[in-house]
Amino acid sequence: MILANYRRILERLKTALPKTIIYVQSVLPMHENKLPAYLKNKAGKVKSLNAGIAALAKESGCPYLNLHEWAADESGELKAEYTGMAFTLRPLHTRPG
Repeated sequence: MILANYRRILERLKTALPKTIIYVQSVLPMHENKLPAYLKNKAGKVKSLNAGIAALAKESGCPYLNLHEWAADESGELKAEYTGMAFTLRPLHTRPG
């Protein structure tokens, strides 16, 4: 369902804005120990979704920005310095360090 929605959005954008370069971004990792119970254990689904988004971007001729790899720590979770919550980013100017 999510990938079908991505596809629909990309098709509409490409039709409406044929001269525009559309960048497609990955879904960011989450910080597992800060998640509510109903969102826990979704890391595999996020990785699978990102693989589908990357394939869709390639199929659509859109550049793909893999921010998941950039934002993930060595265990695959959202780096603590980028968030105070489970899956939202801090503005860069408030990041420690």
